[in-house]
Amino acid sequence: MTTPQFIISEIGFFKKPNNSIIMKVSKSQGLLYMYDLLCKNKEFTREEVMDKLEIPPLTFHRYVQELKAFLANFINCRALYYSRTEEKYKIIEI
Repeated sequence: MTTPQFIISEIGFFKKPNNSIIMKVSKSQGLLYMYDLLCKNKEFTREEVMDKLEIPPLTFHRYVQELKAFLANFINCRALYYSRTEEKYKIIEI
């Protein structure tokens, strides 16, 4: 028996083109994904994260602000840095 599409979307799930059902990415999962990239010494662009997490620009901006606050509150020796020339975010030692 198939579950109607509107029921799936109401509970936070959606169908992929191959009809597999996956859960939408929550805010905490998105923040952990971004932090994990940074911890692995990887840089990321706004577009890369927005595409991967399927979030709009305003949500991305809020996630960046959350990460900055987390680093300032709990990891005092690091900060989130945005390189305007490379258009990438990365962690720097302060």
